[in-house]
Amino acid sequence: MLKLPDYMCHNAILRSYGQIFLQPSSRAGSLFILAIAVNSLSQAFIALAAILTSLLTARLLKVTPADVSQGLYGFNAALLALAISNSLAVTSVSLLLIIAGSALTALLLQQFQQRSTLPAFTAPYIVTGWIILLIAGGLQLSPPPLLAGTEIDEFYTAVARGIGQVVFQDNALSGILSFAGLLCYSRPAAMWALIASATGVFLAGILSFPDALINNGSYSYNAVLAGIALGAHFPRRFVLHCWVLLSVFY
Repeated sequence: MLKLPDYMCHNAILRSYGQIFLQPSSRAGSLFILAIAVNSLSQAFIALAAILTSLLTARLLKVTPADVSQGLYGFNAALLALAISNSLAVTSVSLLLIIAGSALTALLLQQFQQRSTLPAFTAPYIVTGWIILLIAGGLQLSPPPLLAGTEIDEFYTAVARGIGQVVFQDNALSGILSFAGLLCYSRPAAMWALIASATGVFLAGILSFPDALINNGSYSYNAVLAGIALGAHFPRRFVLHCWVLLSVFY
């Protein structure tokens, strides 16, 4: 029977999806994959190819196996694939950029871990993403076609989309599945994600921000990630509330 190497085992792949929400969980990762696939099957496969590329690169770089198995070397590549496939039309050139960028995220993460005591989080994805977008601008690559929304716009759908936008999916069902993934691994993380998204929607509405951006979750997903990331580090809820409020504006 064909056996995948340890660095490409299903747990490493699933945890790479899980780490998008900062959850080192295979079960959560499975639901996050589903959250992507229900809205865009092509993006789910592109993200998988990016993760495999990053894991293989990490293996070639001889990084710590524990970091690979926990998904730390896959989630930046997954984020990169989702972001670029949302920004550029899927072509052979954009796919090559995603694959090359996925390898670069692994290299950048390794260098960051060797040279800094701070956690890298999404720094490799952000740096690589900007490089690819600059290259795409030079090559005059086309953006993806705009898809007409079919969902109703209500407070609860905007809150759900705010969670779904963490995996770049403008879809309420994607948000619900992502919330379920959080819930199955960490109820506090799920609670803060929900509170943060609702806070983002509410404040953006109070401040009369554009309705389209409120409804698609654009003013919520940063708050969701801030709530999840900081919830475990700040035992005093007042401090966490302040960070969540600030994240709505950035």
